[in-house]
Amino acid sequence: MKNQLFLFLILSAGCGSNPNDQRPHETERISLSNDTLTYTYQDFIKTSRYIIEHDDTVDTSFYRITYPQFTMAAFNSLIKSSIWIEGEDNSDDAAQNFIEGYEEFVEDPSTQMVTAPWFKDVRSIVCVNTPRVLSLKTEYYQYTGGAHGNTVVLWSNYDILKKKKIALSDIIAQDKYTELTKMAEKEFRKLENLADTASLGTDFFFEDGIFVLNDNFGFTKNSLIFFFNEYEIKPYSEGNTRIELPYTDLGDILNMQGRTYIKSIQ
Repeated sequence: MKNQLFLFLILSAGCGSNPNDQRPHETERISLSNDTLTYTYQDFIKTSRYIIEHDDTVDTSFYRITYPQFTMAAFNSLIKSSIWIEGEDNSDDAAQNFIEGYEEFVEDPSTQMVTAPWFKDVRSIVCVNTPRVLSLKTEYYQYTGGAHGNTVVLWSNYDILKKKKIALSDIIAQDKYTELTKMAEKEFRKLENLADTASLGTDFFFEDGIFVLNDNFGFTKNSLIFFFNEYEIKPYSEGNTRIELPYTDLGDILNMQGRTYIKSIQ
């Protein structure tokens, strides 16, 4: 691992150096005085043994991850599937799978000459950590050839006392989904500079042009977040979409449990 890290540091100026890619740097760690779960961020890097030389640069493929590790073992197990989304048990397994995939690709006789390295960069950060709620945002940025890399952002939320994942139905009053969707659509149209009557069926991927919410949501200090990834509701060139609904606007849309969670955050 030390040799891999040393190699990575030497090559880091070139790793993933695709001029068409700009790696997102959105980090929103909310510092709350009543944080209850203690954790430290762990960093892990694994590189391929294959070196790629291009013009005057030297590069290699790599897997890198930063993630929180909690002192309470139960929470490390609870959040595992929200960080290693392809079913791996840990960073080493995830890295090995990715690097082996690249090296099998390189070693395949039918593969044309590889001119760019692959990389996968994962960053999982704690956005909310209160006596009741843990909210994580995990960002996956991956390049495995082609014109550009792809980014996926997933939010995951947990009830700390019950040690269970929080679903949208756990926080929204049963008869208020329509009202919540209308509120989110209004914000979406504002973000996209669309009139109230403008069609959503031409430039967006909503079925029958009808706006719907997904279940990729998270908590921040002041707002409930809904996040749509690239390709989910619009073309890659248009990027992702983040809809923020202030808690102060949600009113009775939240059920009692939802209001309890929000109260613990504010």
